[in-house]
Amino acid sequence: MDVPGFDIALVRTPSVWTEEPRKQHSYLTGQFLETFSTFTETFGDIFAEDAGDIDIRDSIHSDRILLTLIPAMNTSQHTTSAL
Repeated sequence: MDVPGFDIALVRTPSVWTEEPRKQHSYLTGQFLETFSTFTETFGDIFAEDAGDIDIRDSIHSDRILLTLIPAMNTSQHTTSAL
């Protein structure tokens, strides 16, 4: 996938990057903000870092696939589809 303004040849020298890739990264981060805040606020007891029921680090470091059923009764259809 191409990121506007990003030059792969300059990947190791971020000091010479233009501002456009940084803007694009900010837009992408903003798109995930609602999803991540739902995980931390609504489902925080499941995904909490220090006391959650799921060890996300173990899933990532062990190359495991994690499937989670999300209860949709308390969320809107838009929020559920974003998850």
